[in-house]
Amino acid sequence: MSVRRRRPARGLRTVTSIALCLLATACINLNVTRSRTNAPLPAELVDSIHPGRTSFGEALARLGAPEIVWASETGDIVLAYVWTDQLDWGISFSYAFQDFVSAGLSWEANDIELPGVVLVFRPDLELRSVRRGFLRDLLPVPEEADPALEALANIPG
Repeated sequence: MSVRRRRPARGLRTVTSIALCLLATACINLNVTRSRTNAPLPAELVDSIHPGRTSFGEALARLGAPEIVWASETGDIVLAYVWTDQLDWGISFSYAFQDFVSAGLSWEANDIELPGVVLVFRPDLELRSVRRGFLRDLLPVPEEADPALEALANIPG
């Protein structure tokens, strides 16, 4: 008894052939990007900073220069230390139909999460709080934005 293999339908072979020909003349790009900014603060250094006991000068001496500094409307001084180690990737497809007509499609997978540490000092430079997490969770949202932050954002560059 012989088993006959079923051959793909002629239409399916034609569509597959056309698709392969189009892909052969198309441009497909896979993009992979890694970016690093600053180094994470060692946990033991952050743990050595205590509200009410660590001075402004001591905090700067231990942690170094912050990435972001601003004064709140209450006079508090805020220091933000942030870092990134991010891997982004994406794929794009483009095809030229004629000399001046082309189409493209792209997709990227990236998620910007800035981990950080935020120190808040009272106007007398006494440390009020130390917060860790993602910067977007530690800083005020636009509706609650501090006028000092809004003024910073409106400085002509």
